[in-house]
Amino acid sequence: MDMFKLRLKIGLNEFEAEGDREIVLKQKEWWFEKVQVAPAVVVPLKTGVFSPTSKKHSSDDAPAVPSELDRVLSVQKGKVVLQAKLPGDGKEGDIILMILLGYKELLNVEPVSAVALGKSLRLSGVGISRADKYISELNEKKFVLTSGFRVGSKHTLTIPGIAKAKESVREIMALLE
Repeated sequence: MDMFKLRLKIGLNEFEAEGDREIVLKQKEWWFEKVQVAPAVVVPLKTGVFSPTSKKHSSDDAPAVPSELDRVLSVQKGKVVLQAKLPGDGKEGDIILMILLGYKELLNVEPVSAVALGKSLRLSGVGISRADKYISELNEKKFVLTSGFRVGSKHTLTIPGIAKAKESVREIMALLE
């Protein structure tokens, strides 16, 4: 079976699919109908204060300040990389949440593709071969919203997910001090 890949963008609406040609084209038709029917949506800009010294936006609801994130996460080759790890087992979900927070806060990228998340996990040296297993647990806990299928999926932190990720960042910061 040949893989068929299709990516479209109409205004703010994006469509990306990969798989069997017939299925992808059916999904495209369904999406195209929804895009033409849906009214235009105005997306508000992220509110915050810009500081020329930090060169980052800081939001009022962000207790995990960028300097903390800079000590725990870094950007390498356009990917967010975890610099410090949480001690103990079963922290894979927290690691994924922190990386998603890094994309949101450091690179202003949201949603994050499954491919970018996988590359970030590999660059971080985290031994997670199948992140989708942990993502589904995070979806059940309402920490992450996922759209798309398989490789074409994209992940967005929810408000509880942001709070949990910031809690994990503060936990690492407490260990570093």
